[in-house]
Amino acid sequence: MFYIGSEQHYLLFQRTADILQHQLKFNICNLKSSHQLNDEVEDLKEKIDRNISEELGYSARYWMYHMINSGDWTSSHDSILELLESGNTMLYWTEVLSLLGCVRKIMLEMTEVIEWIKRESKCRVQLEEIRTFLDKFITPISQSACHVYTSALSFVPERTWLAKQFWKNFEQRVAIFNTKDQNWQKAQSYTRVLNGHSGFVFSVAFSSDNRYVVSGSADNTVTIWDVETGQQRAKFQGHTNRVTSTAFSSDDKYVASGSYDNTVRIWGVETGQPKAEFQGHTDEVTSVAFFSDNKYVV
Repeated sequence: MFYIGSEQHYLLFQRTADILQHQLKFNICNLKSSHQLNDEVEDLKEKIDRNISEELGYSARYWMYHMINSGDWTSSHDSILELLESGNTMLYWTEVLSLLGCVRKIMLEMTEVIEWIKRESKCRVQLEEIRTFLDKFITPISQSACHVYTSALSFVPERTWLAKQFWKNFEQRVAIFNTKDQNWQKAQSYTRVLNGHSGFVFSVAFSSDNRYVVSGSADNTVTIWDVETGQQRAKFQGHTNRVTSTAFSSDDKYVASGSYDNTVRIWGVETGQPKAEFQGHTDEVTSVAFFSDNKYVV
């Protein structure tokens, strides 16, 4: 077992920040068109493996983790500020997050970082703006690395630090004139719309790792959604009436569903296949839940 203290975390933060500043670049995977979503790019995994080194992938995911474990934030302030204001590094970082499929995870971690920086400072303001940027444009950014530049950047309010930092370096971007909001609005908006059911949605539940959502609908189906991309991971068909209740097992391997067809069904998340059907109720099932050991369903 290895122990990493605050001094080692600080050194790792410094090293990951250095890697980000020296290895990140525009269109790092040489994507040929901004008209394709990430999952439509042929051989994207091979492009990622070829162009994003292991140390860069690690640095993109974990520089903030090492930063907040390095001790008092004041000792890291200058290094954080240097990273934030280093050319287009933060935009290039966002592009890599899109390619690696971890935009939402990083956005949530940034909340922890902002709380770690306990008082107002220049770097806290800038980190808050980056988090807001990810929040407001999470759908296009998650689905297409190119849209960090082709759409999201254009809609950044003009009085923000982000606009002042990056607009001058992307003068060929689409220009938006007479926008209503010159600063970020304080109100939080939803970050994802999941479309696909053809009937009312009666039930939703998150997986234990928050990567997926399961929903039950009046279209008689159970659907699992990828929270990061908004895409359907699986659709289970078999119920003959509306699905009113859904639940993940604690290990996220199975989903239970209850329906107006008087049955409870268990589905395999990985296989996409039905595992069991329980009959015995003489009326609609409106609630299902797993026991903590996943051996029983009530």
